[in-house]
Amino acid sequence: MTVAALSMCAFAFGQSNNSVVNQTGNANSSVVTQTGNINESLVKQTGNTNTVTVDQDGVDNDSTVNQDGNNPDQSVAPGGRDNIATVSQTGDGNLSDVDQTAMMHRSGVLQIGDDNSSRIIQVGDTNEAYQTQIGDSNFAGAYQNHNDGGGSGNVSTQTQTGNSNGTGIIQDGITHWVGTTIASPLPHAPTRGYSINNTATQT
Repeated sequence: MTVAALSMCAFAFGQSNNSVVNQTGNANSSVVTQTGNINESLVKQTGNTNTVTVDQDGVDNDSTVNQDGNNPDQSVAPGGRDNIATVSQTGDGNLSDVDQTAMMHRSGVLQIGDDNSSRIIQVGDTNEAYQTQIGDSNFAGAYQNHNDGGGSGNVSTQTQTGNSNGTGIIQDGITHWVGTTIASPLPHAPTRGYSINNTATQT
């Protein structure tokens, strides 16, 4: 389907839902919302100024977003457990935002071009975040347990090839809760609220 402007919406509530969106053209917009278990969502857009929003809540969800063009914007926010989010963007000025809440999530983002931004937020334990950027003036940020004060066994890997790129990883376990106040970290073995066994790799 080739059009100048196209907007698609898909709403699924329940279990074993499947959503596939394929758009070719400019100024496309796609919204997929799934609430339940074992949902799948595949979105592919080719063109400029595309927008994708995928919101999945449940267990064993799978999201795949593939955009080709300039200035597309995408957001994936699966919640639950054992979810997989894969984003691939080719072009300049792209924005990728993946938010995952719970545990045992896996996110992979690939951006090829210049002036791209990628952010992955994972709150919970044993999550994996992988970001790869090829080009110049790109930024990749990974926030695991950001402002959550805890969580263990998370893995974050960022790989960038090019010039003037920026990257940052935050694996939050520095502050922890004691009663109703936030206590300063102490140099002793990890206790409630601390983050342990996390791995961060930047290349």
